[in-house]
Amino acid sequence: MDRPLALTALALVLLALPATALADGDDPGRRHDASESRGRPEGARDSDRDGRHGGRHDGRDHDRGAGEPRDASGHQVAHPGSGPHRPPHVAPPPPPRRHRHVHHVYRYPPPPPPPVIVHTGPAPAPRPAPVFDRSGDVSVGLNVGGLVSGYQSGPAWGDGGMGLEARYRVTDGFGLALGVASYGSSDGARLTTPVEANAQFFAFPHGPVNPYLELGVATVARDWEDPLCGYDCGLYTANDTSLGGHAGIGLEIALGRHAALDLEMGWLRIPAAAGREDPALSAAFQTGMGFQWYF
Repeated sequence: MDRPLALTALALVLLALPATALADGDDPGRRHDASESRGRPEGARDSDRDGRHGGRHDGRDHDRGAGEPRDASGHQVAHPGSGPHRPPHVAPPPPPRRHRHVHHVYRYPPPPPPPVIVHTGPAPAPRPAPVFDRSGDVSVGLNVGGLVSGYQSGPAWGDGGMGLEARYRVTDGFGLALGVASYGSSDGARLTTPVEANAQFFAFPHGPVNPYLELGVATVARDWEDPLCGYDCGLYTANDTSLGGHAGIGLEIALGRHAALDLEMGWLRIPAAAGREDPALSAAFQTGMGFQWYF
């Protein structure tokens, strides 16, 4: 072999060596992966194949990283997140929350209502309202009636008359009464004038029908010139005034707020007629029916 031909062959060998080295350096891990894939299962080989396909698809990433630094063999140094060995995408952590101070408004509930006490027992019956209230009232009445008496050894007699009475109800059940009456015979032989002051006690002060009891004193003036025939006939003459007592019962029937009907019956003591020498009886029965008007 001549010298020119040997130099040409040597030059071709030297030119072929860098191309082979570059072909081997483009994927230095290919031979390694090929040697390792011989001992790997089929699934591992598929995953390596997918990785190689992913490397080819990321060629654009190699182009973008052409100006990036390379290692001593001339290979590009892959940064995390680029190239075929890019790790999976990890979302950045969310920004920290800014805590804002919230002003709390406290609303206090209203106080609970007072407890309701329920009585399980029977409720007391309500007290009835008074029908009539006479406390503090003053009344004036007119009555008509009679006075009945007699003689010890002679006949009895009865005289008719009229009277006036004024009442003051201190309370509903208690009152004071002052009355005057005049009784006379039809022939004018007897004229009897009692003046009475009584205390009255009412049994049902608020009811429409109200019985009462009266006790008091009375002065009795007599002007009698009465023919008297007993064992012998004579003229009985009496012209005197005596202080005696009076007791009686009555019934007041209310006719409204102001009007009332009054019925009375009582006993009247005549002390001047007492004695053996006086033939007149010392007691008389008094009756009356009147009309009272309350103010």
